[in-house]
Amino acid sequence: MHLRSLSVLAAGAVVLVVAGWLGATAQAAPRDFGLERLASVAPNTFGDGVSDIAIDSTTQRAFVLDQKNKAVQVYDISESSFEFVTTISDGAFTYPVAAAVNQVTHKLYVADAGNDTIVTADVDPQSATANRVTSRVASGGTFAGAVAVDEKNNRVFVANRTSGNVSVLDGSGVAAPRMVAVGVQPNGVVVDPDSGKAYVPSQPDSSITVLNTDGSTTLWPLENRPDLLAIGGGSLFITTDRPSAEHVEKFSLQTMSLTATSRPLGSMPNGIAVDSAFHTVYATDSGEGIGGVSTLRSTDLSIEDAGPNDYFNSVIVDPKTHRILVGETPRSWRPSEVVMFQPNPRPLPSVDRVSGADRFEVSANVAGETFASGVPVVYVAAGGGFADALSGSAAAGAQHGPVLLVSKDSVPAAVAARLKSLRPQRIVILGGTASVSEAVEKALGDYTRSLSRLAGADRYEVSAAVSESAFPDGAQTVYLASGAVFSDALSTSAAAGLEGSPVLLTKKNEVPGAVLAEITRLKPSVIFVLGGTNTVDESVVTALQSTYGVVRIDGPDRYTVSAAVAARAFPQSVYTLYVASGAVFPDALSGSAAAIAEDAPVLLIQKDAIPAPVAAQLDRLNPYRIVVLGGPNTLSEAVQSQLETYLPQ
Repeated sequence: MHLRSLSVLAAGAVVLVVAGWLGATAQAAPRDFGLERLASVAPNTFGDGVSDIAIDSTTQRAFVLDQKNKAVQVYDISESSFEFVTTISDGAFTYPVAAAVNQVTHKLYVADAGNDTIVTADVDPQSATANRVTSRVASGGTFAGAVAVDEKNNRVFVANRTSGNVSVLDGSGVAAPRMVAVGVQPNGVVVDPDSGKAYVPSQPDSSITVLNTDGSTTLWPLENRPDLLAIGGGSLFITTDRPSAEHVEKFSLQTMSLTATSRPLGSMPNGIAVDSAFHTVYATDSGEGIGGVSTLRSTDLSIEDAGPNDYFNSVIVDPKTHRILVGETPRSWRPSEVVMFQPNPRPLPSVDRVSGADRFEVSANVAGETFASGVPVVYVAAGGGFADALSGSAAAGAQHGPVLLVSKDSVPAAVAARLKSLRPQRIVILGGTASVSEAVEKALGDYTRSLSRLAGADRYEVSAAVSESAFPDGAQTVYLASGAVFSDALSTSAAAGLEGSPVLLTKKNEVPGAVLAEITRLKPSVIFVLGGTNTVDESVVTALQSTYGVVRIDGPDRYTVSAAVAARAFPQSVYTLYVASGAVFPDALSGSAAAIAEDAPVLLIQKDAIPAPVAAQLDRLNPYRIVVLGGPNTLSEAVQSQLETYLPQ
């Protein structure tokens, strides 16, 4: 499925074309998923229902655990429907409760809670033993509740709720499992496909047990009680019933830190699944009068759609088609069904270009596309140079405002119009009168009740003044970049602003006195030095290391540094990603503040090519939306087309 759109934001006009739909830009409103019911199937009659569903996306087969008939029903789902293939039974099942598929080996693993066994079936359509049970072993625990597959290491995990342990099997399914003790009543298990680590929740203990690939375990205590787990885009998603209502919480797998919490849900979900490509979390519910399938944006867990009302329990995503299969909770008046939904998101994944007749108009269009009227602050910098705006971008973004560019002696018409529409509570001018004249300062006073200027004898003093103004309480981290070249600080501004950290400028061979004094005042734990020794000499690092922890982020060129910054600051996938030219500076100056507002990185690319390190980050970050800063003379239409290939397909 190809779900893409292209939009261009230029010269005050906003045009978004999405399959014939015209409307606001992708950031103007939450997406509408409009789940379309494609098909359904009832694998059994009244009584016990569908306990779990597994999908082999590569072969487009769905495996439905049919408790009524003590079997697995196999369906072809390649044509937006359920086409019955066969039944897997062989007398192997008594009470099948959970299943998972290894999509590399095409093995289906089913946990049978009736006799505490793990059944393995060959589900490769090309195999001589297709859809037949190949092994059956004792689980070693009692009352299995969930199954997960580690395709990277060909392992299978079965969470045994009553016995409080996890069975770890070799993918052959023949050998007896290794048993791992975990918390009380583990009712789920999920595997990170990148690391191969398994995560097991214990609700009574308010903890997650991490099963590492070397056989060791790590206890991860939580504030709230975990129930259901799902993994996607470098994050762990957990449903919890505390502190006051049901929520979904999001944690970074890299740092084990909480990164987002949803609004209260109607009741505790019965199922949860993630579509990383669509940046969507699906939560199913069987409560009376409650949306049966809620969709949440995976980046911030905002609820985007409540879905159709129904009595749903399990949910699984087909990553190939993005369709979801949902199992219904059985009712006395109807059989349990499996329902197939097609998500139809609006807006679609897109590459949007923000351009203008000149750098001033670009800054106005970026601000208008991202920030609403009544912004708390607007930072204004001279468009003729880069130095002042480098520090200002991080400060502006951290304070939820844009950066607008002006000429030394006038406010360009596009910028004036944007200031009028933004109605900022205050305006901060960056640099002295040699950069932004007193006449411009006077003109800017017409657009706000509070106007101030942050100036200094040079760009280094200005960066220190900006930091002191924007970060009065200090900062845990500080980014230090060359004041002589713009490229390293361009990528850094978005990361710094997102972390609430300042960007300070330095000379190659020494840290200027004003900057050093500001670092002393900030009292950071870590200073990140951007760029190699050609821009910031090792003597600077050595001098700082006597007092602070110092980490250099460098590479053979500005593009590699840009990729390295994104890799460090954005360990998870992102919804929006900005790209800017690594050869010219004006467009990214405004774009960095907008990127901070969108929790997005800024990556530098060439006019006609995407450097390999940046391409790797585009793959990893998996954006739903890419914003190109600047016109075709800065970043070509050919490179815009290349960027389309990094959108969900």
